[in-house]
Amino acid sequence: MAIFGVGAFYDGTTDVTDAFLAGGVACVGWAEQDAPALHKLLARIRVGDIVYIKAHPPGRDLIVKAVGIVTGDSIANHGNLGQGVPVRWI
Repeated sequence: MAIFGVGAFYDGTTDVTDAFLAGGVACVGWAEQDAPALHKLLARIRVGDIVYIKAHPPGRDLIVKAVGIVTGDSIANHGNLGQGVPVRWI
């Protein structure tokens, strides 16, 4: 089991936390050519791993918005959310 933190603030203006929770997913919002390291990390996520949605606003402590357990390790396209894996958010 591994633990992964993901951000849910896209384009510096849009918080997609609610979309992650409603869709039961954790995604990378960057295209693979723009963030290959994030996509390599996404490929390492497996069933049973723990994922948390984080925020770290300037001048503030780290905030954990949600915690979930990965339910599948197949990566799929989730439209405007990007590539991601299924998560059961707790």
